[in-house]
Amino acid sequence: MKAPVVDDPNGEGSLNLTVRMKAPGLGEKFMANIVIENVAGASLNRTLFVAPGSQKGNVKDGTCTAKLGDGEEMIVETWIERNAHMLSVRDFRIYQAQEDGTERLIGCAKSVWAVLDLTSREIVNIFDHEMFDGAVDGEVLNMARAPRLKPIQLDDIEDENAVTGEILHEIQYSDVDYNCPCNSCKYLEWMVNAVQAFDNQKPFRLDINYVKELYQGDIMYTRFLKTENAVQYQQVDENGITCCNAMISKIDNIGC
Repeated sequence: MKAPVVDDPNGEGSLNLTVRMKAPGLGEKFMANIVIENVAGASLNRTLFVAPGSQKGNVKDGTCTAKLGDGEEMIVETWIERNAHMLSVRDFRIYQAQEDGTERLIGCAKSVWAVLDLTSREIVNIFDHEMFDGAVDGEVLNMARAPRLKPIQLDDIEDENAVTGEILHEIQYSDVDYNCPCNSCKYLEWMVNAVQAFDNQKPFRLDINYVKELYQGDIMYTRFLKTENAVQYQQVDENGITCCNAMISKIDNIGC
């Protein structure tokens, strides 16, 4: 299999990434591109630049590999847990390859996907698209339910030791993606740049919920509330409407 070649122009190290797909199909090939470009980028905390003409997620025999250089190896295992009429639930496990040939679990994730009509901006039935199969009965990832986050009221914080604040950001040209809204990775970048969560906390949990699209020229306010065991974020537009909610919290173990 010819793997995509990805360069790290910042010289911050290298990593071999393998994406292991359960029951690969049309939808799995589509997801391979997403994993290569987004999961790897988030894990490395830097942008991955794909060399011109290279393949992005060439799937063969259920495995997709992106070679980033002679360094560590990370394996991302992903599968569809279930499909509903409007939503598709996809789970992930992330491993680090060890020198003895074993794999150490270093993370897991549960994601909920929807199909958006680019003209009406409305969610549509996923089964109208051939990449989604209704006959899916995948493994259920054992993760606690996401917390229900309340709006952050900066003038009404009970914890006197809490760190709070609000930072303004105007959406720039470089923030938008191919379909014109602000890229979803940017929301999280502005959150962690607003206030650092925890120093050397391993492991931790991230819950994030995207609510509203933003476009070039829009104004966003990132509010944060940092306590001893968690940091809550709320991003609102200039009318006070929530665009994204998130929480980074300390956990004792990965448990998935």
